[in-house]
Amino acid sequence: MGILFEKIGEISQIYFSLFLVHLKILHNDLDSVKSNQQNYSPSGNHSKYNWQYLFPFLVGLYVLADTAVIFIANGGHYSYKEMPQLFTHLINPYEFWQISDVTMGLGLILLPTIYGCLIFKPGLNLKYQMHLTVNPVDKKSVRISQNGVFLNLELSWKIYRFRKRARKIINMFMVVAWFQAAIFYVRNFLLQWTDRPRSYWMFAVIVTFYFYAIFGN
Repeated sequence: MGILFEKIGEISQIYFSLFLVHLKILHNDLDSVKSNQQNYSPSGNHSKYNWQYLFPFLVGLYVLADTAVIFIANGGHYSYKEMPQLFTHLINPYEFWQISDVTMGLGLILLPTIYGCLIFKPGLNLKYQMHLTVNPVDKKSVRISQNGVFLNLELSWKIYRFRKRARKIINMFMVVAWFQAAIFYVRNFLLQWTDRPRSYWMFAVIVTFYFYAIFGN
């Protein structure tokens, strides 16, 4: 059991580092005040698709595909007692299998739907975005530009402080919500651990799925 937790700890550390990097990318994309835009050009080219949402979309799609494969292997018939490999069964106690298939089934569909829509959503036109530049030497030297025009220093500082506090609150909520889900669902998953390759793989899928599910909400 000690070796198991050691392996899970190593996997979690790698995943958490990757999640933080991707979280910053998603935060910056959804934030109308962009950080450290050095080469700002109001006439810059826009990408047709938002590829930063592709990975969570594929994660959600994989869970649905995995569910479909299990259904096919069971002859296309639903029986919660005969399908312990289902994603919703791996993370819930046996007593909640049937109800979780109903209540969580909608969430399994919503995740790829939300991120699929975000991939194709048109980006905010550059002239409606604000661009933040912070002096690396003097952190209080803050400049915000919009449509190529710098705002006055007092207004820039107010926007910067509000943005900084808002992002901290959002990040705290994300961490607390993610840990609450992780404690409950990962605990249930470990109780059914089989020490097979699928167990390691599904552990990574579960952690990833709930990270992006919480962010999507």
